[in-house]
Amino acid sequence: MEGDGNEAVGRPGAEALRAAVVGHEAGLGAALLDLEVGPALRRMPGRETFLVDLVDADAPRAVGLDGDAAGHEVDARVPAVVKRYAGSDAKEARAELLCWRFPRLPGRREAENLLGLAGLGLAVPEVVYFCESGTRSLVVLEFVPHARTLKADRLPSPGERAELAAWVGHLHAAGWYHRDLYLEHVLVAEDGELVVIDAGRARHRARPRQRWFEKDLGALLASSVADLDDTAALADPAGPVSGFLARYLVHRRRAYDAGWSSVRPPRSPAAIRRFARGVLRRARHMRRHIPRFVHQPSP
Repeated sequence: MEGDGNEAVGRPGAEALRAAVVGHEAGLGAALLDLEVGPALRRMPGRETFLVDLVDADAPRAVGLDGDAAGHEVDARVPAVVKRYAGSDAKEARAELLCWRFPRLPGRREAENLLGLAGLGLAVPEVVYFCESGTRSLVVLEFVPHARTLKADRLPSPGERAELAAWVGHLHAAGWYHRDLYLEHVLVAEDGELVVIDAGRARHRARPRQRWFEKDLGALLASSVADLDDTAALADPAGPVSGFLARYLVHRRRAYDAGWSSVRPPRSPAAIRRFARGVLRRARHMRRHIPRFVHQPSP
């Protein structure tokens, strides 16, 4: 399946990639599923993320990257990001069955999630292709040129916090939640726009639970250098934590009052305090959490 466009991002590389996908015709999926890859952007059990050249090569060619994507050159003019999966995700499959939905393979799920988020006008990488064969699947995305992610030893700037609060507020107002919303998954594109990646675990529900929103916001705060003590974090209404949560709630209230969102936001002072403390409680728990799989350097 070829992506149907992402008006929210509109970067020129995606157009070249779409044309390249058409040029490679029917054999592209099989070639990418079987492509031998050396160093990868990320490699974990059952999945890997790597760069390919589809535009300047007659056949898909894995391309190199010196270290992390941020601040490094790639040896292709318009690279594409391939996220390749070796099997299904039993936990996600069970969740989809409970919602009376046929389980999807990870490549299809990430492609459909990104297309859904792009349809809301949210800045995400554009999907240009996905395929599946047996239990294997992959999705091909545009590579977003960026200098850094928001994960750093400092707080995001006030402008970045405001833009991120609007992004997450819009996401939640539409009934979506990301489930992997850490600052390292927010790219600062070359034009300064924030682009959120890794939406493979995102879900949409008609009546989402508030705790799912608390977890998204908690992940952002846990991956920052913000003080997560309730008293310190909430004492200053204009502080980085209080100010971020206030802007987030403003976007949710506006969406609800405008009638396009059916997800009721907390409104009373008591409800807002409970929500903020719930976010901070989850953030403290996540900061203590050790991931089951850490990033594994490529051989």
